[in-house]
This record gives sequence, structure tokens and C-alpha cells, in this order.
Amino acid sequence: MRKILRKNPAYGYRRLLKALKREGIKINHKTLKKLLKASKINLKRRIKHRRRSAVEVILDELGEKVNLIRRLTEVRLFQIICTDFTRIVFARGRRYSWLIAYLEVVSKKVLSYEVGPATTAQALIAYRRARRFLKRKGVKFDRVYVHQDQGVQFTAYDYIGQLANDRLNISFSRKGRFEDNPDMEAFNGRFKDEWKDELYEAGTAREMKKIVARAISYYNKRRIHLALGDCSPDEFIARQESEAKNTLKKR
Repeated sequence: MRKILRKNPAYGYRRLLKALKREGIKINHKTLKKLLKASKINLKRRIKHRRRSAVEVILDELGEKVNLIRRLTEVRLFQIICTDFTRIVFARGRRYSWLIAYLEVVSKKVLSYEVGPATTAQALIAYRRARRFLKRKGVKFDRVYVHQDQGVQFTAYDYIGQLANDRLNISFSRKGRFEDNPDMEAFNGRFKDEWKDELYEAGTAREMKKIVARAISYYNKRRIHLALGDCSPDEFIARQESEAKNTLKKR
């Protein structure tokens, strides 16, 4: 081991393991680590930790202030949109994917969603669909808060830049505080509980995506919520818009 490391000082234990194998010495990685420790051989190579981005540094400095929605005393329709990724298991537990949804907290409507890898790119695809919905409703973006956790997908420059360019208020949960995003946690838990069996039996990604699409459509159009006066999200929004029009006519 010492001979190999003198010639190759940058080797970690994986490369050392392969170099030993080429010398005809077969040994597993656990035994190698024990031998290195017993021989007091310290490998020079160390795991490089990811450097925090400027966005992450700023969020750390802000502390609890990152959660903008906690300051709101009264929440109006289309004022708070929350989001998060949740894992979807299918193919009888052999495969999984990720669902990201943008949920409006007053009506409980899923404005948009996407299924795929848990990446910033996927988050932006779903976000842009939600943005188109809000535009059609004539919502003023500078009054909208988008709330998410501090996952790398949501602290990436591309994501932050897109929301900032759209003049949205960007709100975050405190680190590790799932209770800061209760509406999203409730939706994800309810969604997976109610559709778990069907998703589990989906044999392919295509089948799984069809079930997700059907589930979201049912959730928005037909599933009643006690908190909405026994309305579905779409029915609640239609009722709110009708009442707003009638109020304007009376004026």
C-alpha cells in the first residue's frame, strides 16, 4: 500500500483498491479501510464538499426572515403558491420518480405539475405553467408569494432568477422545518395515500404519468374539500370569481 501511495499520492481508497488488484492482491474495501487505519496511513485525497452558493449564504444570514408568508395576516386567493418535490413509487416498488406541484393555498388548486427527476429544470417547467395560469387570471405578480423549502433545486440561480424577473415574492421554509410548508405537506401526503395502490401497480413510467394526470384532474375538478364549503378547488374559484363580478355590478 505504501509503495503504491508513494507513486500515486492523490489516490483515494477506491483507486488504491484497484491498484492492489492489479498487483494480484484481492481485498474488499472494508478490510482495506481497516488496514489503512491500523497502519496509520492517511490518504491525502479528501472528499470535496460542494461550496455554498451566494443564494445559500444569503438565506443562512436571513435566518427566520426567509419565510415571508408567516408575516401575512390575511391571505387572498392567488396570493400564496407553494411547491415541493415528492417521490412517487411505481412498478411494484422497483422504480420511482418525482412529482412537483404548484399549489394555490386558498383554493387548494394544483395550478401545474411535472413528473420526472427532482431538478431545477423540472421545477421551472412546472413553474412556467403555473405562471401562465396566473396570467390568464389577470393576477398581479408583485402581490404573489411563491413558497418552497431550501432544496438545491429552489436555491439555484436559474430558479431564483426566473422568479425575480417575474417580480414575484420569493419565500422559503426555514432549514429542516417541514411545518413551514403545511399546505404542500398535506397535499403530498394525501395524494400519495389516496393513489398509492394504483401508482404501485403501474408497470411503466408512461402508465404512472397517466395515473398522476388523472389524479390531479380529479383533485382539481371533483374532489370536495370541507374547508372550501364542500366544493372542489375549481368550483371554489368559480364561486369566488362569480361573487367578485356581482360585487362590481352592484357598485
